Amino acid sequence: MESWPERLIEFFKKIDKPLGEVFDAGGLREIWLQGELYRHFKTQDISFAVNHSLTNFRIKHDLYSKLPTEMIAEIKIYGLRGFQPKNLDGSSVKKYQSESIGGRIHFDKARIENLTEMGKETYLSDVRRLHNIIQKIEKYIILVLKKDPNPDDFGRIIKSVRVSDSEYVLDKPDKLFFVRISQL
Repeated sequence: MESWPERLIEFFKKIDKPLGEVFDAGGLREIWLQGELYRHFKTQDISFAVNHSLTNFRIKHDLYSKLPTEMIAEIKIYGLRGFQPKNLDGSSVKKYQSESIGGRIHFDKARIENLTEMGKETYLSDVRRLHNIIQKIEKYIILVLKKDPNPDDFGRIIKSVRVSDSEYVLDKPDKLFFVRISQL
């Protein structure tokens, strides 16, 4: 049986072109992607859900399934160019520039917890929410980045962020998007 990351990578290989067509639709792209994931994974055998509340009705997570293994996931879709720097943690990415030169910027659980002025709906706030789930469940953050030959500061830094030692990556030259699935 394939793992969730392997199944998700196969899914992203198939939707590269359609995702490119809706990418510039602003707030629609993540909702569209959730719908496509739902259509792809929802069968009689899999209890796949989107915008699912695991423990209470106030906190919703982008993806959830009980089978084949129980998992919960958050999705973030950005481009390597033209996105607000605050999408990483709610503030400027300039403070991370020296760390990103020639390598990855590691954000372990403790470092993320110590970020005091975390913005809502950011990449690292979603990682923090997943870390705070106490149930024994597979947890994933799915980062989808539209490629650009000239990434700006945010694009370079978000692509270099590492939140887990367990990563699955789709980065093929013929694809419009870079996809990283990090298991937390």
